[in-house]
Amino acid sequence: MIRASGVEPEVIEYLKKPPDRETQCALLAAMNISPRQLLRGRVRPIKNWVWQMPA
Repeated sequence: MIRASGVEPEVIEYLKKPPDRETQCALLAAMNISPRQLLRGRVRPIKNWVWQMPA
């Protein structure tokens, strides 16, 4: 569907090269969601979250 619309998707292999903190924050801000909202419904949240969303 993406290619049919004339857009070539950029494939990011996040397991081979995970995004850094800055990129993660930018993506979350662009999606207007919190890190917790990215978790799957049945996944336990990380107890000691290391960082917070920038203000």
